[in-house]
Amino acid sequence: MDILKSLSSKLEKFNGENFLCWQQQIKFLLTMLSLFSVILNGKSEKCFECALVEANSFDDTSSDKDIFCYGRILSALSDNIYKIFFHTKTTLELWDALGLKYGSAEKGLRRYSCERMIYFQMENGKPFSDQVHEFENIIYDRKMKEITLPDIMLVSLLISKLPPSWFEFARSLKHKPDHFTLSDLLVTLQIEDKHRISQKDSHKPLFQAKVYLVENANKPKQNFFKKSGFSNNNKFGRNSHFSKNKNKTLNNNYKPKSKIQGNESFCFVCGRNNHFAKDCFHRRRQPKDITSDPKSSS
Repeated sequence: MDILKSLSSKLEKFNGENFLCWQQQIKFLLTMLSLFSVILNGKSEKCFECALVEANSFDDTSSDKDIFCYGRILSALSDNIYKIFFHTKTTLELWDALGLKYGSAEKGLRRYSCERMIYFQMENGKPFSDQVHEFENIIYDRKMKEITLPDIMLVSLLISKLPPSWFEFARSLKHKPDHFTLSDLLVTLQIEDKHRISQKDSHKPLFQAKVYLVENANKPKQNFFKKSGFSNNNKFGRNSHFSKNKNKTLNNNYKPKSKIQGNESFCFVCGRNNHFAKDCFHRRRQPKDITSDPKSSS
């Protein structure tokens, strides 16, 4: 009874999706309860599965079994699905109605399942293990829809779907023998993925240390002593908008000076105030006559 309780607790209510998977689960649960014989005996054609059904758990009549089986299937449906099928009267009618509505709908999705496998492609940015599991789900979905492919074709498809960073490894896998199965390929990919992850982890601390040193080396020392909200405008700590461009109109600290400010002296040749007229290089100078004597000329 503990096994039956665990099975009934793990069984999710059917909400209209993955009908074939839910049908297998409810079928197994009804077989454990010895109730699936109600569905098999109600069918016109004899089935080999009738011999596998145990009928020793209940000593009730067939009508009581039908009620128990009917209620167990209804309890495994969600509220929206329950409202659609609660008008059915027998277990066989309920079972056939569910298969007709949702079983045929999933069989019509075979082309979509094939297209999903064709356009599936792994990428570098996503976790590799998750993408492999997605490919396995596609294969399982095809098996549920009774679409089977040989292992050699599945192996070739999975190798062609590997991400671009696995190009060299994918080329080495193409040289494997023909008896290399899909399960062998999955184990090989799992080992290679763990090896690549371990290599990334081994180089990660060294890379972080280098980046930390470079970032600290580029930081100016005055930023460590500079308080928030303090603006240093002297010549040792100028603002970021200060520039040494020759165009002084861009500099906010520049104030044009007039040529004459009070008693300030300036050069009367070029007009600058950093030298006198006798030192101006614009002034024309006459070469001195060394041979001539001023006393003799007088």
